[in-house]
Amino acid sequence: MDIIAGTKFNMLGVPCPDDVYIIGAYRTAVGSMNGQFKSYGAHKLGAGLIRGALSKLGITDDLIDKVYMGQVLKSENVENPAELLHKEADFPASVPSYILKHDCASSLKALIRGYKDIKCNVAQFVICGGQESSSQFPCNFKLYENSNEAYKKEIAIFDTPVKKGLVVGGLTEYPAEINHLKEGEQFSYVHKIDRVSQDEQSMESIERSLKALNDKVFEEQIIAFNNVTKDETIVSRVNESYRTISSCLPLLKVHPNYLTPTITSSNSAQYADGAAVLFVCSGRSSLAFLKQPIARIVGFVEVSVSLHDLGNGQITAIRKLFRALHWNTNTVDLYEIYEPYAAQTVAIMQALQINPFRVNVTGGTIAFGNPIGATGARMVVTLIHNLRRLGLTKGIVSMYTPAGLAIAMAIEAY
Repeated sequence: MDIIAGTKFNMLGVPCPDDVYIIGAYRTAVGSMNGQFKSYGAHKLGAGLIRGALSKLGITDDLIDKVYMGQVLKSENVENPAELLHKEADFPASVPSYILKHDCASSLKALIRGYKDIKCNVAQFVICGGQESSSQFPCNFKLYENSNEAYKKEIAIFDTPVKKGLVVGGLTEYPAEINHLKEGEQFSYVHKIDRVSQDEQSMESIERSLKALNDKVFEEQIIAFNNVTKDETIVSRVNESYRTISSCLPLLKVHPNYLTPTITSSNSAQYADGAAVLFVCSGRSSLAFLKQPIARIVGFVEVSVSLHDLGNGQITAIRKLFRALHWNTNTVDLYEIYEPYAAQTVAIMQALQINPFRVNVTGGTIAFGNPIGATGARMVVTLIHNLRRLGLTKGIVSMYTPAGLAIAMAIEAY
C-alpha cells in the first residue's frame, strides 16, 4: 500500500513548488463498441486527444518530460502500443512514452506513475491518461474459442462471440478463468443486494448522465479534434455510449444468466472506445508555465484483496485513504466510484454510509461505457470538472481490477 500526501498552496495562494498539480483534464467522447470510433485504434484516440489538449493549453512539446498512458486491449500484430502512440502524436524522440496495463486501473496507475516521477524530481511535466479501442481488439474471438465449454456457458450473458471474447480478454484472469462477473454475483449475495436494487441504481446512473448531457455539462471536458496526421475530425461531441431511457427499459426485463441471476447487461457496464488525459506538473513548473492549477493530487492508497473478494477492494481502499488523510464521509464533497456493475456502487454507499447524491453525480461507468484502459483517467477528469462546476473542493476516485488491486485517490479542486 502506498500513501502519499501533499501540502496544498502556500499562504500567498501560490502553488507549493514540490507538490503535484493538474493543470488540464480532458477526454474524448466515449464511443460505443463498433460505434463512432470503430475505425480508429486506441493510439489514434490517445494521440489526437493529447494534441488537441496541448493546443488548448498552449503548451509546447519541449516542455514534456514523459508520457504514461493506460491501455488493456491491443491488436495481436502490435508489439509496442507506446511506439504507435509516440509516432501518431509526433512527440520528439527525446520524450519517453509508456503504455501501462493494469486492467481497469491502467490509467489511474499511469497517473500514479506520473505523480511519483514528479515527487522524486525525475520529471516536472508529465502527460498521464488512458486510451482504449474495444472495437479494434482482434484477439477476443480467438480467446473465447480457446476457452473450455463450461466457461463458455458461464459467460452466456453476453450475446455475441465478440463480446464473450472481450470478457475473456478484459474481465478474466486468463487462463485461470476467474471471471469478475461471477465474483460480483457472489458479492451481491453477501451484501444482500437484489436485482431490483441493482436495476434501480443502473437507471439512476443513466438518468444522471442524460441530464448532464442535456444540460451540456460535458462540453468543457470533451475535446473535439482533428487527426494529428490527417486533416479530419475523428471525434465528435456526441457520446454514443450513453444508453437512453427508452432503450434501457427493455433491458430491465432481461432474463438473467443462470450463474449471474442478478447481474445482467442492464445493470453492468458495456465495453466502449475512448481516451482521457491529465496534464500533471510540479508547483514549480506550474509557476514557470504561468498556468493556474485546476486540481491537486492530495494522496492515494493501493491495496490488494483476494480474487474472490474483489467487490470489497474499493471499500477497503477508501477506508484506508480516510485514515491516511484524516478525512471521513462528511469531509468529501464528491465521489467517482468505479461501477462495472450496479451492486458495487450500492454496496460501497451502504458500507461507508455515503450520501448517494455525492456519488457519480453525472452518471457512472454503466452510463458512460467502459473503455477499460481509459476509465480511471476518465473518472478523474469527470470528478475535477464536477467539483469546479459545483464550487466544491474535495473528491475521491476509487477503482479496482480483476487481479485484486484496488486504488483510492484524493483530489482537491480549485
